[in-house]
Amino acid sequence: MGAPGSKEQKARDIFELAQQVPVEEVPMLFLVCGGEDGSAEETHAFLAALAKRHIPYEYRELSPRGHDWRILNEEILVFLDTLEKLDGFEPLREEAVERHNR
Repeated sequence: MGAPGSKEQKARDIFELAQQVPVEEVPMLFLVCGGEDGSAEETHAFLAALAKRHIPYEYRELSPRGHDWRILNEEILVFLDTLEKLDGFEPLREEAVERHNR
């Protein structure tokens, strides 16, 4: 992500991006965090930044869970279900599940 305080780090900083990217260019964001994850507080601050700019998102917090790859494995299917409900997306779930399980 770049050295602390560097241009590279600032260019990838999610808080900076949430402030700079035009709202109409931001896709619906799907965020998942374990309630016991060390970054949960920072995630809540990021959600507040998104809400302030009316950037669409769905957030799921799983407790008592930490920072764990199993969350991604479980929630990817929830994300695909959510994605299928958005305009412009064809049903992808079965194909994605097959790829995920390989």
